[in-house]
Amino acid sequence: MKWNPKTRRYEDADGNPVDPATIREWVDSFIENAQSEVDDHSKSLLEGAITVAAFFAFLGGLITSMHIASSLVAYGGESEMNGERWGRLEEKLSEQLAFMEAFKEQVAEAETVTQRLADFIANSSGAADTREVAQAVASAIQAEGRADIVATVGDALETVGVAETNLEVGTIVDSFGDRIESLIWGEVGSRGRQYADAAYGQYENSVKAREVDAGLAGVRRVCEADSASCEECPALADDAFVSLDEITDIGDTVCSGNCRCWFEFDYAGAGPLTVADELYA
Repeated sequence: MKWNPKTRRYEDADGNPVDPATIREWVDSFIENAQSEVDDHSKSLLEGAITVAAFFAFLGGLITSMHIASSLVAYGGESEMNGERWGRLEEKLSEQLAFMEAFKEQVAEAETVTQRLADFIANSSGAADTREVAQAVASAIQAEGRADIVATVGDALETVGVAETNLEVGTIVDSFGDRIESLIWGEVGSRGRQYADAAYGQYENSVKAREVDAGLAGVRRVCEADSASCEECPALADDAFVSLDEITDIGDTVCSGNCRCWFEFDYAGAGPLTVADELYA
């Protein structure tokens, strides 16, 4: 598959244009593979095999590489990039990494509360080896999150031979108040996958930007109205073409990164599919 800069289309080995749907399928496959990596790293984090810092170093690298790759595919490769296009990519990437940093702070808070709760329970257990108790409790909370936390702690105590009757686990948990809500371990995997999902919007919005660069004025948003659509997407889809500054970007609806709408463009009266030479001057 090779990019033709004159027609702004990919072509197969015989010079036939590649259907845009085929490119979108490739992007989706790319995302699915990345999400599998996120799942593996999330599992390692929750099992204590990697640290929070290591998980987010991986996630930050993944976000960066996926946004770059999605943009390059949309624009036709690195040779088609210029300062303005790199700037668009940098702006969106910076936004995603800022969201990730906020997520990282939330997970770091979950780690702090987990350890403090585990230490509190261990020190109240009367066990000879409080470190072993704290480790068992922290590991259990990290694996299960805040769902049924009293039962989770009780099961962890049982594994290290501490009788739960010696403790008022519910009272201890209650004493942490709203901080228990910070134990978002159960959300790590799903939220991590959302960052990979955002690569689709990066691809499709870059396709739109590419056509704007070429001087096209009409675009319409297409929605299959399937399980990937939210209640907003079908209403935004229309048979009529509108100006490109009127259209809602992919990912800016309720379904966010799950969105799989795409753009179609009005080439009527636009002349040959050529790119202005000055764009790459």
